[in-house]
Amino acid sequence: MIVTAWVFPGTGGTIAILNNLLEYFSQEEVILVGRPHLLNDEQKWGEHLPRLYPIQPILPPKGRTNKYRRLLALPRIIPRLKQIAREENCTKILSVFPDEFMMYASYQVSKELDLPFYTWFHNTYLDNRHGLWRRIAKRWQPKFFNHAETNFVMSEGMRDYYADVYPDITFEPLEHGFVIPEVSYKPPSQAQGKIKFMFSGSLNESCLDASIRIFKHIIANPNYELHIFTGDTNFLDIHDIKGDNVIVHGFRPLSEFVAMLNQFDIMLLPHGFVGGQTEAEYKTIFPTRTIPLLYSNRPILAHSPPHAFLTTFLKQRDCAEVVEIADTNAIQIAIDRLINDEQRRNQLIKNALETSDFFNVKRIGGKLKQALFS
Repeated sequence: MIVTAWVFPGTGGTIAILNNLLEYFSQEEVILVGRPHLLNDEQKWGEHLPRLYPIQPILPPKGRTNKYRRLLALPRIIPRLKQIAREENCTKILSVFPDEFMMYASYQVSKELDLPFYTWFHNTYLDNRHGLWRRIAKRWQPKFFNHAETNFVMSEGMRDYYADVYPDITFEPLEHGFVIPEVSYKPPSQAQGKIKFMFSGSLNESCLDASIRIFKHIIANPNYELHIFTGDTNFLDIHDIKGDNVIVHGFRPLSEFVAMLNQFDIMLLPHGFVGGQTEAEYKTIFPTRTIPLLYSNRPILAHSPPHAFLTTFLKQRDCAEVVEIADTNAIQIAIDRLINDEQRRNQLIKNALETSDFFNVKRIGGKLKQALFS
């Protein structure tokens, strides 16, 4: 039984990751339990997929009192999870974070039914909580880690971070899996007219300072054009990211988004240097939007601090031009290299295409199956 915060229908990152992964499992192997992210009867769950058990939402995801209501709902959620586990004859429970309440409910059910428990952390927990929620996290996080047969984490960087904090507990990287299309290397044609830069994803504290720095530098040059794919444009208004050479596309479904990538010349991948996130989060974040960029057949310009796992990953595989200092002169030098150095540009693209297969859902699914069913 896989238990998570939000499930289909919806567009969140965790939803997409689980949907990709479930394509690799049969209906006899797993079931999925969670709260619907959107109440939309027009979208239909695939008949070939494992069974989906929606838990009635407590409040819309952005309700101000949502956390309190989810906490108070645990006495209702736990019996429901137990009922589902018994009806389906579940033998193991895998709980997915970023929701501590569904994970706590799963933890309790695994103890009461004596079922092996596994966690999968998509980002850090205790390090990102404050006030009351931090006091709760101090109690819950060690319980989850100690009780689990295996604690999966979304990157090697997160594994290394937690291994230093909890040296006696095993953490195993289980990266975000994607259906990677078969893309053959093709040298991009020489840019015609303005150099088109592309950014995709959410503008939030995990990448905001680096994004604004690189955006403002690009739009100040009339020979450059900035294309932004994001569902939330508030930050663009707040930071005055606008002009004749700024084109905001909004949110696009993945298939439509990928089909448009060949229209651009340079892919942007900013990662926060400073901001409202904790040091642990900046060190361990691996943005999901990285993967489509890797198989875009276009060079990636990453703006990421030296202490971040993302920086290490990209440099080790030499699959992006990485700017590690918060300096626009360094950004411009990297841009000029990608525009003028054809050999460097093509080598980065080849390395990125090879790296993208690391996130192939077949590899990730096989790794999870081996851990759960061997």
